[in-house]
Amino acid sequence: MMRFADGAIAQFDCGFLGPFRAAMEVIGADASLQIERPFKTDELSRVVLTRGDTTRTLPFTSEAPFAGEIADMEAAALDGRPPRIALTESRRTVATICALYESARTRRPAEM
Repeated sequence: MMRFADGAIAQFDCGFLGPFRAAMEVIGADASLQIERPFKTDELSRVVLTRGDTTRTLPFTSEAPFAGEIADMEAAALDGRPPRIALTESRRTVATICALYESARTRRPAEM
């Protein structure tokens, strides 16, 4: 679990011994967005928007994994366009992952 300065919370769970399961959910004040199989898009993938009692499945285009990242890198290298994700954001991501590892390494189970 991560708490951000603005009050937002992110929570992760993962494992490698069970059956394949992958989903993301973003919960806001008025709605939630659930993405099933976000890293392995195929006929089982879905994007579901829920507002109050109304739920609808949103259409999306399934692409090969990493196709967007490759296209973004290509545009930056060939066309001089700034990358979609700035290097400062990548560094923040690495710092967050390092902090999570350090927290897991140094915290005792009673503190969790």
